[in-house]
Amino acid sequence: KKQNTNKNKIIIPYSYLSFSRFDIAERLLDNIDVLLEKNQRKDLIEALQIFDNSIKNFEVIGKNRIIKLFSTKFDKPLSLYDYGNGMYKAFFIITATLLSKNGILLIDEIEAGIHTKALTRFMTKLLSVCKINNVQLFMTTHSLEAIDTILYDCQYDNCIDDIAIYHIKNTEKKTDVKRYNGEKMKRLRDNIGFDVR
Repeated sequence: KKQNTNKNKIIIPYSYLSFSRFDIAERLLDNIDVLLEKNQRKDLIEALQIFDNSIKNFEVIGKNRIIKLFSTKFDKPLSLYDYGNGMYKAFFIITATLLSKNGILLIDEIEAGIHTKALTRFMTKLLSVCKINNVQLFMTTHSLEAIDTILYDCQYDNCIDDIAIYHIKNTEKKTDVKRYNGEKMKRLRDNIGFDVR
């Protein structure tokens, strides 16, 4: 008799994002469709309001499926592209975060396309959305600014202990990985300006 090995499997929701991929727009629309099927429009609007509290609603309009945002700031809805790259990226990440609720979100090159001056605000709000939705966030970056943003913003939210930073170094013969907890990395950054990239 064949044993059913699937009944004890644990299924964890997850999403993977890479902004260097070419199918981003298509994937975003697919993810929005899934959220709407799950009746999570309100959740998405509330998460978007963390980034911009004037946003009241959104629609996917027309044959070309343009995302329009309704805001108290403007008389008519604007397309997501009118808001700029930061809001586009926020919309995409928030959608993926909600699909990963109680699970895992992986983001490649988190800082890509975000102006350095907006990075702190963006990361703080992203961490807030992840915390509200119980999402464990894994990010890759080559940006010391992104690492510092996470280290120094999190200390005020009492979540520095929730952070781990991994430095991966490839040599000809092997790959070395070094793990630092958030508190240790912050001390190394403060005391010697340690560059973990």
